[in-house]
Amino acid sequence: MKRLRMPLRAGIVVGAVTVALAAAVYALAGHEEGSVASYTGCLKNGTFKGVAVGNTPAAPCAASEVQVHLSGGDITSVRPRLGLQGGGTEGAVEIGPDTSVLQSRVTGSCLESGRGPIDASISAIARNGTVTCNPDDQGPATSAFSGFWDGPEPLPLVPNPGVPPAPIAQLAVPEGSFVVFAKLAAVDLQGDEGFSDFVRCRLSAGADFDRSFVTLGPDDIATLALGVVHTFPTADNVVVACAGTESANWAFLKVTASRVSELSNGPLTLLPG
Repeated sequence: MKRLRMPLRAGIVVGAVTVALAAAVYALAGHEEGSVASYTGCLKNGTFKGVAVGNTPAAPCAASEVQVHLSGGDITSVRPRLGLQGGGTEGAVEIGPDTSVLQSRVTGSCLESGRGPIDASISAIARNGTVTCNPDDQGPATSAFSGFWDGPEPLPLVPNPGVPPAPIAQLAVPEGSFVVFAKLAAVDLQGDEGFSDFVRCRLSAGADFDRSFVTLGPDDIATLALGVVHTFPTADNVVVACAGTESANWAFLKVTASRVSELSNGPLTLLPG
C-alpha cells in the first residue's frame, strides 16, 4: 500500500470519484473558518473507497491501493515567534503582540506637577507604557529661589524679649527640599544716647527655624546671618521675623532657598573637649 497526502488547493483530479466525496471536497475548498475536517481513503484505478473522517481510512488499504489524505486549507500551523502570541494548527487563528516581552507605547508623563519640563524626569517605563517619575524631580541643587529688600525699614519694636519677633518679609517657594540662607543688617538709631539695643531675628521654614542675636551700641551696624533646611510637601513661604528693644532699622535683607534632591537634618555629634 502506498500513501499519498494532497491539499485540496492542489486541485486533486480523480476520475470516477463518488458524488458524495466530491461534495465534501467542495466544502473543504471553500476555506471555511473554524476547525476543518480531513478525510482519508484508499485510491485504486481512479476510485476512492473506504473514505472516513480523520487520518485513517474506514478499512486498511490493500497492497495495490494508495492511501490518500485530503484536508482543507494550505497552512498547517501558525507558530508565533518571540514577541508574538496566539497561533494554532487549524481553523481561523490570530496572532498579536506579547506585552510580556514587547514594550508598549509610552503613555505616562512626569509633567503633572505644573512646574514645566525642566523639573520633570522619568526613572522607569513599565511594559504597559506607564512611567515612574524620578523621586528627585523636585529639581537639582542648582534650582534656587531668591529675594531681597534693600530698605532701610524700621525694626519692629518689641521691648519684651519673651514676645516672639514680628514678621518683616517672606519668600515663596514651591514644594521640595530646600537649604535656606538669610542675612540682613541692623542699624542703631539711638546715636550717643547711650542705650544698647538688643536685636533678634528668626528664619522659619515650616517647623524648622534658626535664630540670630546681636546687641547694638550707639550708631552700631551689625550683620545677622541665619540658615535652615526644610522639606515642603506643598508650596509655602520662608519667613523672616525680627524685633528690637530700642529704635533701629533693618536693611539689605537677602533670602536664598536652594532646592536639593536629598536632605538630611539632625543633631550634630559633639567632640570631646
